[in-house]
Amino acid sequence: MTPTSPTHATQTGNATGSASLAPYAGHPCLLFPASRTLTSAEADALMASLNAFLAGWASHGAPVDGAGAVLENRFVVVAHKPRDIAGCSRDALLFFLNDAGARLGVQWTGGSRVYWRDADGSVRDADRPGFRALAAAADGFEQAPRADAPTR
Repeated sequence: MTPTSPTHATQTGNATGSASLAPYAGHPCLLFPASRTLTSAEADALMASLNAFLAGWASHGAPVDGAGAVLENRFVVVAHKPRDIAGCSRDALLFFLNDAGARLGVQWTGGSRVYWRDADGSVRDADRPGFRALAAAADGFEQAPRADAPTR
């Protein structure tokens, strides 16, 4: 049985496929930061292959209804229903992303990095000790919005 896959529309601006995440509000999301910013063409290609993967995603043979987006050409977000999925389905997603990352020349950095926007709006990142040092050295830096990828 093939799960129904939502439409993944490419958005203008810095989000590819983000409209497809709206129906997943309140459901688990997995965040995968890339080690560098992707080009728009790379993000579009990644979304196309991610959509193909999600169309057949399963957990112990049961379909997983998933949607994905590439935000800021840097962050892959995958939401899923049902709320609980087996480790093997998460592993399948990780294997897919690792293969896609190898083709793109990126690694998925996970919880070892902190992300924020600098004064010109660019997404920056640093390891946790480096971020603390930057925050201590810059007046008001601790107020900057940031994304802290969760760790397991």
